[in-house]
Amino acid sequence: MRNFLLILTLASSSVFAFEGGGSISGGTRGGGNSCGSDFAFIGKMVYQRVLHNDYFKNNVNLIALKDAIAQTSVRETTQPITDAENVKYEAANYPDDKIILVHQDYCNNRLTKPNAKLVFHEYLGIAAPGLDAGFNISGRLFSETGLTDKNFQNLLETNGSDASVLNLRDKELVTKNLKSNSVELNAKNGQFRLIVNCDIKHSELNYHKLSDSKVVYSTTFKFKSATQCQEVFGKALLNDEINDLDLVLGLESHTVISKN
Repeated sequence: MRNFLLILTLASSSVFAFEGGGSISGGTRGGGNSCGSDFAFIGKMVYQRVLHNDYFKNNVNLIALKDAIAQTSVRETTQPITDAENVKYEAANYPDDKIILVHQDYCNNRLTKPNAKLVFHEYLGIAAPGLDAGFNISGRLFSETGLTDKNFQNLLETNGSDASVLNLRDKELVTKNLKSNSVELNAKNGQFRLIVNCDIKHSELNYHKLSDSKVVYSTTFKFKSATQCQEVFGKALLNDEINDLDLVLGLESHTVISKN
C-alpha cells in the first residue's frame, strides 16, 4: 500500500506534490516526449545553479541529486494524480522505480510556467525521499540563487545559455544609415538603437539604450554566424520599417539568441 506525504503549498503557488512508492502503470507517456525532456532539462539547470551554493552544499547530497536527474524517467499522464484523500497533485515521484509522473496540466503550461521549485522538489524526492517535506529545501531555490521562474523559462528557451535576456520582440524598428555590411535600426518609441554589423570575421549587434535621444548604456552581442547576421541585415534591407523582427539577446552569453 502506498504511503502519501502531504505537503504544504508553496507561498507563490497552489501546486502540491507527493512522494510514493511502488510501480506505475496506465495513462502515461515516456520521458522521450517534449514535456518529459523539458522537465529533465529544468532539473539540470536547477542542479547547475545550486551546485556551488553553500546552503545546498550543506543540506543536499548533490551527487545523489545529479544521479537522480540523469537516471529518472519523467512521464506525462492524463490521469489525475491523487492521494488517498483524493487531493489532486501536479506531479509525483516514485523513488523505488526512479519515475516522476507529471500531469498534462503541468505539461500544457511548462513553457510559460516552468515551476522550477516543483521540478527541484520532485528530483529531491528521488535523490533523498522525505528530505524535502513541505518544500523546506526546494522552497529556498529562488532566495538562495537569486533566480525566478522567469529566469528558468529563459534558460529553457535559450537551451541553457542565458537566465536573463533582452527581449526585443514586437518592437517597431525604423531602418537608417544602410551601408554595404551594416545597418542602423531605431526603435519607433525612441528607447533604443541597434547597429548591425555583418562582417565575416566580426558579425555583431551593438545595442544602445536611449534617454532623451542620448545614449545611457551600450553593449555588444555576437551573432552565432555571419548567416544569422545577414538574415537580420536582409530584413532591414528590404523594409524601411520592421514590426516583426524577433530578437532575443542573451545577457549572460552576449549572443543573439533568435531572430525572424
